[in-house]
Amino acid sequence: MIGITTIPKPAEQNIAQAREIAEKFSIPFFERKESCKKCMEENNLDGLIVCGKELFLKTKDGEYKFHLGMAKLRLLQLKRGSVDRLCKLIPESVNTFLDCTFGQGNDSIVVSGFLGEKSRIISLEKSKALYIIGKYGIKKISETDEYQDILKRIELKNEDFFTYLKKAESKSIDVVYFDTMFKHPVKSEKNHREAFRKCACYDKLTKEILDESIRVAKKRVIIKERPFSIIFRKYNFSYIDTKKGQSVAYGVIET
Repeated sequence: MIGITTIPKPAEQNIAQAREIAEKFSIPFFERKESCKKCMEENNLDGLIVCGKELFLKTKDGEYKFHLGMAKLRLLQLKRGSVDRLCKLIPESVNTFLDCTFGQGNDSIVVSGFLGEKSRIISLEKSKALYIIGKYGIKKISETDEYQDILKRIELKNEDFFTYLKKAESKSIDVVYFDTMFKHPVKSEKNHREAFRKCACYDKLTKEILDESIRVAKKRVIIKERPFSIIFRKYNFSYIDTKKGQSVAYGVIET
């Protein structure tokens, strides 16, 4: 379970925002009287969303806040003519892209920039904590950042991908994309994403979910996984994009 609080010595607007989010998302509000660590221990919380100048997630393992991070670098590389491993797998004439696993938002942001102003990016995030951090992070950065048009095209929804896919019409989205949390994290991530990983969703792909994604996708389904993942041997992929020395691979199913 998560809760929400404010920074120490909060402004009235910080308190108002925290209470508003607590009511909107049905999570408990805790007046800031002690450290986040003590509040989490006493109330058996997995994490606390903290309201200040920006929202961030606090867990016993660290902090996580929404930022453009690697997405900004990838967009810059695309602008300079470099090839992005995900974007190169997106076929021509794609307008709708469903990112079933928003997470930190990097892929949604990059694809929005790659596809341009006529695109529609639908992003799903099951974790309530990561959804709130992402939703308010996008809103804040969109107010001032040069990437505001790219961010405003992202429709972020607090929903799990299986529920969403079951409701979607057949062949209603050009590309369906999955980047589920790895059971074995990349080594470089272990010490930098623990707060994020603590509140992330670990739902795995099943045949039923893949069948639904194939039904919904008009052009293709793309799945990002570790190269040694059993999913690449278990299901019938059109092809698998691997690169020597890279810790991830992309499986493509043509629909």
